[in-house]
Amino acid sequence: MRLRGGQGAIHALPFSQIKTVKNLSRDFAYAVFEVRVPFSADVDEVTQMIREVDAELLADFRYRREMLGPVEVWGWTGSTRTG
Repeated sequence: MRLRGGQGAIHALPFSQIKTVKNLSRDFAYAVFEVRVPFSADVDEVTQMIREVDAELLADFRYRREMLGPVEVWGWTGSTRTG
């Protein structure tokens, strides 16, 4: 049996060694994405823009059946690097 891990690695297992299988990905997945904005950007405004795009996707018949729920903005992090 071959299984692909979350970071893309393939794991090959002989069927004789398989005792338990737990599938957490069938009909379910998270899409995690990173949005980069300048430090001068208004975080509330960017968050609102993300939510507006989410609302448009949920309203579009081509995408709404594929989405399990609305986009969640979990937080913002910053970097002190410049240049």
